[in-house]
Amino acid sequence: MFESLERNFSLIIAFILPGFLFLFGSVFLVTYSTADLASQLRPIRQIGGFMFFLLAATACGMILSAIRWAILDTLHYFTGLKSPALDFGKLEGKYSSFMLIVENNYRYYLFYGNSLIALLGLFMIAWLEEV
Repeated sequence: MFESLERNFSLIIAFILPGFLFLFGSVFLVTYSTADLASQLRPIRQIGGFMFFLLAATACGMILSAIRWAILDTLHYFTGLKSPALDFGKLEGKYSSFMLIVENNYRYYLFYGNSLIALLGLFMIAWLEEV
């Protein structure tokens, strides 16, 4: 049970939170006053609106992750940071330990990378609003 809870929590951290950050930030940037912002966020108070916003944040987080992979991970490669040569044949009997490392480290890297891409996207939206 706790493994499932840890896995779901790490997926929320990696994908939903950056997607929520981007969606909420873009709604905040596009609306021009607090009255407009309140009217835009009013449907989220209902369960259907909340579920729609949660699914939209998940989809947005997945898109941010693809952009992160294309930009940030490629940048890591060109700076000389090499991915380790892993021999997955040695994982037999150690799979749970490997997954623990993935859940406790890699998901946070995904959060930081996806949040960076979300913030860069919000800065681009704000810059385009100025122009």
